[in-house]
Formats: sequence, structure tokens, C-alpha cells
Amino acid sequence: MSLGKALVDELRNGTAGPVEVQDEGVVVTADVVGSGPYGAELRGLRIEGGGALDVQDASEALVDRVNYLPERLEALEVEAQRGILRTARDQVKDREYYELEVAEGRVDLGRFRYDAEAGARSRVPENFGHRMIERLVDDLAEVLQGDEPE
Repeated sequence: MSLGKALVDELRNGTAGPVEVQDEGVVVTADVVGSGPYGAELRGLRIEGGGALDVQDASEALVDRVNYLPERLEALEVEAQRGILRTARDQVKDREYYELEVAEGRVDLGRFRYDAEAGARSRVPENFGHRMIERLVDDLAEVLQGDEPE
């Protein structure tokens, strides 16, 4: 069973809070606001584990591979130890955007809203269908582990 499927099986039970699944040294943690039989509202998604990771290669792979989110991701900052992918500027609406952080041994996905008056950003929840969650988890885990797409 894939990690994505294992997470979705947990979410179908209508849970909230941190939900964790793992397999072969890879751990997926979802910060769940609420979930049900068809989807879930997530505040964040983290995948940890895998072997040595080339952040540059992983960032490029994720830009190409995770092309099914409602907004296209683009590489914003990519260095040897850390990569930041965000919603392309021309697709940002109401100062909300996705951010995908790639670092040695982990990948984090979240949605953020920038408050210009406060000069700060905050994490906001996002609704995803179960198929999207399963695909997203499996794609992120495969890139983190350096696996080729199926």
C-alpha cells in the first residue's frame, strides 16, 4: 500500500489534528483541520525520510511533477541545502500561495496568506480531495527518496 493510500485511509475516519503514517523509514505527517469520506482540510503536509537528497534535482523534479495543484509552482530559491518553491507570481490571488520547502531528508507543503499591514504571513488551511492527497503524498515521497515516476 502506498503512503498516500495509507494516509487517506486514516483521513476517511473523520479525524483532526496531526495524523502520521509511515513505511520503510519514510514518515508522512498531515496537520488536519478536519476530514471526511471524500476529502480533508489540511494546514500542512510533511514527508521525512529517504536517503541522500540532491536539493537542486529534487526541486526541479517537483516543479515538473507536482503540476496538478490549482496553482503552478516555480522555484523561488534553490541552494545546496534548501529549496523553496512557490505559486507562480502571476497566479497568486488574494495574497495566498502554496509553498513547498525541500531540504535534506524532508519536504513540507503549506498554503500561506500574506498580510501586508502586519508585514507577516500565516499558514491557512486548504481543502483537498482524497485522490489529490494520495497523489501528492506519493509524488512527494518518491522525489524525496529519489525514485523515478511510475
